[in-house]
Amino acid sequence: MNKELMHLCNGYQQRPRYYDAYFDQLYKFIESHPSSTMMEINQFLNGIIHNHHDLNTGDMRMIRDARKLHALQTYKVSEAEADVAIPQLEDGESSELTWHTINHKRVLVLSDIHFPYHCKQSLMVALRFGRDMDVDAIILNGDILDFYQLSKFSKNPKNKSVKDELDIFRFFINQLKQRFPDSTIYFKCGNHELRLEHWIRNNANQFDGMFELDNLVKFKENGVVYLKDNVGIKLGKLNIIHGHEIRATMGAVNIARTYYMKAQANILFGHWHQSQEYITRTMDGTINGAWTNGCLSKLDASYTYGINQWVNGFAYVELLDDSGNFRVSLKKIIQGEVV
Repeated sequence: MNKELMHLCNGYQQRPRYYDAYFDQLYKFIESHPSSTMMEINQFLNGIIHNHHDLNTGDMRMIRDARKLHALQTYKVSEAEADVAIPQLEDGESSELTWHTINHKRVLVLSDIHFPYHCKQSLMVALRFGRDMDVDAIILNGDILDFYQLSKFSKNPKNKSVKDELDIFRFFINQLKQRFPDSTIYFKCGNHELRLEHWIRNNANQFDGMFELDNLVKFKENGVVYLKDNVGIKLGKLNIIHGHEIRATMGAVNIARTYYMKAQANILFGHWHQSQEYITRTMDGTINGAWTNGCLSKLDASYTYGINQWVNGFAYVELLDDSGNFRVSLKKIIQGEVV
């Protein structure tokens, strides 16, 4: 054992030959396995002790000394803090948003359809616009399904069932494939699609994984690119999310500005059922912005009592060049017309 470090080991004076025989090997194990548990360290020490006796107080003291010394040398903490088992503190869990990059020239972005509370007229207007513009991609940007019967709120059992919603959605996907046979279709999960995952987790966790939306709808078999909740979309310099990924309060006056201030990047999102934009210019002259498009659900859906500030609408995005420059056009639908 390094004699210069003896004074840092509380148990060395009591058992010097024991420390001299085993401490270096123990320290190297902790150094190479910094996240090892106490049980794993115990097992290692038992393995190198010739008589394989059970650990006693002296052994535990040596383990504490080895971990303290490792903390001192590796984490540069003070000697007073070194007895804290820093390697045992696991890294905190994160909620990282990952990105799926796409490369299309003309993209129709539809969000917040909320089947079976969809507005058929507005939905048909949006699809007609997409066909007229010959879009090469359609992004179903979250809350396409409502999953009303799986919500945490008080529910009317007479409203459509989960099966009814899924049947309507499957029919819609089939219609999209027929109307846009050459367009890539992306399905991005929103907070309402998460109702299914949360319900299973809270009420039937033994079936977790069996009834994921991907399995129920069979996106791959239907030629739809399925993007889970924690995946955003990058189209050139534009970031596209559903909107629940960024927290904001219901009282925000300009939700587009609020999202830009949080994201500090070009961002297009739905979630709020409103149509707003916020454009800003940086000191070097770069123009950035945030856009939120309207919904395609009924503005007077039965569970809202018709009291809201919603607007029907969608977004049309053009990728302008290989540098990633783009143009976002927010389209509102008023009395069946695009404005």
